[in-house]
Amino acid sequence: GYLIYDGDDGPTLEEVCAAIARQIGAPPPTRHISYNTALLLARAAEALWRWSKRAGEPPLRTVDVKAFGLQWHFSNEKARRELGWTPRVPIEEGMRRAIAELR
Repeated sequence: GYLIYDGDDGPTLEEVCAAIARQIGAPPPTRHISYNTALLLARAAEALWRWSKRAGEPPLRTVDVKAFGLQWHFSNEKARRELGWTPRVPIEEGMRRAIAELR
């Protein structure tokens, strides 16, 4: 698969979240907890959901912490190399357009 964005040096997930926050007029996330704390809380939430036989998913799951709890840098190198792709729209403009479509 391909993750496509507009720059050579990919944004981090934190930078993407901050850009989305700007586009929707919300403050960017400012509070952070350690990976180990998040993983511990997710395990506790999952155990509580199993023990109480609650329907649905807990608000925090270990799979989510594992997927999003580390610092990501998005890269479009594969799309550039394999597809010859180059960006036509800057990331901020692309996010603005995408959010406008979702509203």
